Amino acid sequence: MPKTTGLTAAQRLKEANKKMLQDLKAQDKLISVLKDQLNQAAVDHLTGLPNYNKLTVERIRQIVHQAERVSNYLIIFYFDLDGLRKINTDYGHEAGDNALRRVVDSMKKVLRASDYFIRKSGDEFLALMVMKKKPSDFDLKAMTKRLKKVVAENPLELGKKLIPLSISVGHKRYSYSSDFEREFAVADGLLYKDKARKNEAIKTDKKK
Repeated sequence: MPKTTGLTAAQRLKEANKKMLQDLKAQDKLISVLKDQLNQAAVDHLTGLPNYNKLTVERIRQIVHQAERVSNYLIIFYFDLDGLRKINTDYGHEAGDNALRRVVDSMKKVLRASDYFIRKSGDEFLALMVMKKKPSDFDLKAMTKRLKKVVAENPLELGKKLIPLSISVGHKRYSYSSDFEREFAVADGLLYKDKARKNEAIKTDKKK
């Protein structure tokens, strides 16, 4: 704290204003740092998608509430990039990051701009689709096929080498009598059933 003993009133006022200006600058710097941290937490720097955190959970609650209020249908889609660990091991983590970006860009070609598409964690992604018309099982299976197809049609390019990409998918019509965490858990379970079926098919093929 600056010494004010022996200073005139004008000098003391000048010192007080100087300290206040320093405090304001420090406060502005802190606010800027906090904003940067919030932006980094909200958006996944790798894919540009929202991260799954308290902010997105609140946004999901709002989407669910609004869809229920106007009697729309809500569909949960869970996605998982197959074989990310192997890509990281065989070609490096930069290739793994590029594979994640590639898959996200591919899925965006099928998903609508209005769908809430987020990175759940690691190699998992989540999309919420609001529909005015009740989708049939056929509609949902057709959407799953389109998503898998567009990912398969856009392999990862490493120089002259093309690395095949694929996703596992789980989907569920949202039940408003339940809560979103339970509904998401069901869709997540269906995703892993899809992945298990593919892994079993691979093992069967290797035995032939």
